[in-house]
Amino acid sequence: MPALATLSLSRVFRDGGHLALDFMPQHLPGALDTIVTKLRLLLPAVFFAAVTWMSGKFALKAILHGDVEYGAIDWPLGWAYAVIPLGCSVLLLRLLYEAFNSEPLLERTTNSMGGE
Repeated sequence: MPALATLSLSRVFRDGGHLALDFMPQHLPGALDTIVTKLRLLLPAVFFAAVTWMSGKFALKAILHGDVEYGAIDWPLGWAYAVIPLGCSVLLLRLLYEAFNSEPLLERTTNSMGGE
């Protein structure tokens, strides 16, 4: 279940399928637009960096201690926990890439899909 929730985060962000609450105009005048756009990407990047770090420590601890869920099949929990920092770190990299890339996402995805 965690794999479904976290490994698809970056793809959903790229495709624009994430939930968003819009309370400002899409484009603002001048440098304010650049600042708001970068903040809109960097603030979630800080959050996902923290989630990656904390869940990574938790997964590493479970791997090192050999934590296991006992049942019909003994499942090593550390490897199950590892998908959370993996998915969040990929989203973190995408957010940082989008924040520091000069070409807007919409133009890149439109051009790569055969648009002119």
